[in-house]
Amino acid sequence: MDVHASAAGRGILWISFVFPPIGGTQGLRMRRYLEEVSNVASDSPIDVVTVQDRRITPQRDQGLESEIHPNIKVHRMSAGGLYRIRHRFRLDERAASDIRASFKLVYMLLIYASTVAWVLRAALWILLHARRQYGSVYVFVDPSASLSLGLLAALLNRNSRFVMEYCDGSIVLESEVSVLRGLAEKVERWSAARATGIVLRTHEAVIAYRRIHPSIPSGRFSVVFGGVDWDLYDGTPSEHNGGSEFTIAYTGTFYSHSADPEPFFGALARLADAQVPVRAVIAGDVDRRVMHTARSYQLDNVVRFTGHIPMSEVIDLQVSAHVLLTFGNYCPYRISSKLSQYVAARKPIMYVAVISNEPGAKLVSDSRRGVVAQNTVDSIERALLDIYDSWKSGDICHSFELSRTEQFSWKEVSGRVAALVVSW
Repeated sequence: MDVHASAAGRGILWISFVFPPIGGTQGLRMRRYLEEVSNVASDSPIDVVTVQDRRITPQRDQGLESEIHPNIKVHRMSAGGLYRIRHRFRLDERAASDIRASFKLVYMLLIYASTVAWVLRAALWILLHARRQYGSVYVFVDPSASLSLGLLAALLNRNSRFVMEYCDGSIVLESEVSVLRGLAEKVERWSAARATGIVLRTHEAVIAYRRIHPSIPSGRFSVVFGGVDWDLYDGTPSEHNGGSEFTIAYTGTFYSHSADPEPFFGALARLADAQVPVRAVIAGDVDRRVMHTARSYQLDNVVRFTGHIPMSEVIDLQVSAHVLLTFGNYCPYRISSKLSQYVAARKPIMYVAVISNEPGAKLVSDSRRGVVAQNTVDSIERALLDIYDSWKSGDICHSFELSRTEQFSWKEVSGRVAALVVSW
């Protein structure tokens, strides 16, 4: 008898569009969560419903498939031709670039549509295989349509725990296509009413969510932020002890809601003109708009774009840099996962803010882990020079709080999620 059928009502259904070997922080997050869930519920079979792996998918990291627990069975559904077109023609990058609003709307609609085939195939699988099989249903709400899959599974397993996790905010808050907002709000309201746990990244997101769905009890929400392996960071030696170049590193993706990076490149050009020995390494999916901006400032010898690199190389870069760069965004309930990694790297953080009271800026400022600069050439230049002067004088450790802490560790983060998912 199939072990997945022998434990009816005690299994766990895990729905996540992004799953190893698709990498990035979200792929790593899914692996870490499931490691902890498997440890807590070692006798419970786990079914993962995810997208079929494609080599053209960005942020692909084959190493993330290692150490998948044997009681986890992964079911991959094809996302169809539009999904392949989306990545072949880099529609996400085009939507994030400075284009006319009409074109942006077209790209966003195509991006949303590229997940429809997966949602339909996953829904069929759930209808055929997921009735009264699971004691818990977890769904990572990205793309937003995946929430409908979690709700469907929860309705088929009426006594199950139902946990929904958002990367940044609610569907309604995040929806960039207004025609979808009405349906999205209904699905979200039904799901939230059925959920036993709703995981968000910031307290600001919880406040915004409850403003839209005031009937949801406050005790249903959990704020979970972070996700780092401190041992990996502690075991990675810095390569720049005594180096002559002042290295700035950015690891991640530039999104449409991110701060405009042009002022940073303007500040970098000023430093280079002033003979400050500075260089910047930008790791992540290549954004041609950002590359073009850097080249317009004639920074070919100062800025290096690596493209997407495996997590092991990301850690090497973060630990080796002298300052770690991150950009704020125009959404007051968002916070970048890379901030927890930057804290683990124990290097000063330069946070480029665009609005007041950003959660990320508050974290950096309150913890003394770095400096917060406004998104202007002058403000960024002053902040970089302050950190540079501290580095040159050997006073970095006194200027910033760079001590080790277990805060944001994968054990802490995944343990909190596992406690919500596992009820036995």
